[in-house]
Amino acid sequence: VELFEPVHAYQMRDLILSQTTKGSGENYANKIMGVVKHLCTKAIEWGVIKTQPMTEGKFRMLPKPKKRQITMATSIQQVVDAMEFCPPWLQGYVRLKLATGLRQFDILHLTRHCITEEGLLVTHSKTRDSTGTTTLFEWTPELRKIIEDVCAITPTSVYLFKNQKGEPLVKNRKTNSAFNSAWRRWMRRLKDRNIQTFSERSLRNLVGSEDDLQTASERLGHSSTATTQQYYRNKPTVVLPLSPHSNQS
Repeated sequence: VELFEPVHAYQMRDLILSQTTKGSGENYANKIMGVVKHLCTKAIEWGVIKTQPMTEGKFRMLPKPKKRQITMATSIQQVVDAMEFCPPWLQGYVRLKLATGLRQFDILHLTRHCITEEGLLVTHSKTRDSTGTTTLFEWTPELRKIIEDVCAITPTSVYLFKNQKGEPLVKNRKTNSAFNSAWRRWMRRLKDRNIQTFSERSLRNLVGSEDDLQTASERLGHSSTATTQQYYRNKPTVVLPLSPHSNQS
């Protein structure tokens, strides 16, 4: 750290940025450089160096990328009305999403093996390699009808959502460009008709705002209701206003 100068910080920052392959390279590089800056501060405290080589005047973090604005679905009825303008297989996807709140990856990876006598059994992708959390969505007439309609769409395949060759829409457990293209075409149709568009991701938030917090958390596959409360509760908390005369005798 004695030899560490601002030029080295810039070189390190830019190298991390160029080698980042997932998510925002700017955010990741800034996170790492924040750790380095803290190390230099501790080095001053320990008497190893006398000045901070990464002060604002000597070093600057990368500008944060602009957040992409996500158009949220405001109600289930809004989504149901918009389904008139999308193909049957995508209608089935949206109906299943509204019924379960499952992540896009988990829905697109559903197979006929997930269909059991008790209901739809799903292993959540986020915990597949750790806790292996599973959720059984018990059969209701509505859920059974959704699954029957999806399975009836040709071609016949072990996958519930597939392309014209019966192959999964998700390849290598990562790519879902075919699905994203279909979603964008649907949103363009809505926009051409002056109908409010919405993101696929917002449907999960919409489902997370239904029912009580505990039920919504279990449906979304969260290990803690805190996650549901912080990220998936779109509806405002309903409270009664305090009456200024209620405590008067």
